[in-house]
Amino acid sequence: MERIAKIVLIIVGAAFLLLCFYACWGYRRYEARRRDNAGIAAELDATYQAQLSEFQRALPLGTARSDIEKYLTLQKTQFSSGREDVVKLGDEPGDGFTCDRWGVYVYFKFGRVRRSDEVLPEDPLTEITLQKIGHCL
Repeated sequence: MERIAKIVLIIVGAAFLLLCFYACWGYRRYEARRRDNAGIAAELDATYQAQLSEFQRALPLGTARSDIEKYLTLQKTQFSSGREDVVKLGDEPGDGFTCDRWGVYVYFKFGRVRRSDEVLPEDPLTEITLQKIGHCL
């Protein structure tokens, strides 16, 4: 009986050591990927900030919605239009655990010329912002 207990104890100990080794290996891979993604995100963030600055230079606050949409169309920039005009700049990698990626967008926000819920071509630009929206759990 004592011999069986020793064998079981050895098997359980070996399984525990393998599990610890696997957990350490997985954590090291996760950290390496996170560092790589942080570097990529920093490079992309500089690119996105430059694009935001270009929009802010070319489209000053107060510009009419119709002029902004005309500018985006002439620049062959895809955008969606609604209460706000939205341009997707790209995706940033996530941490791979909770978020697999982050969508990066420029939002053009407009005021109202008249008190109405209607979106009008003459609505003035009030703000241009950069937003990241995560594709997360």
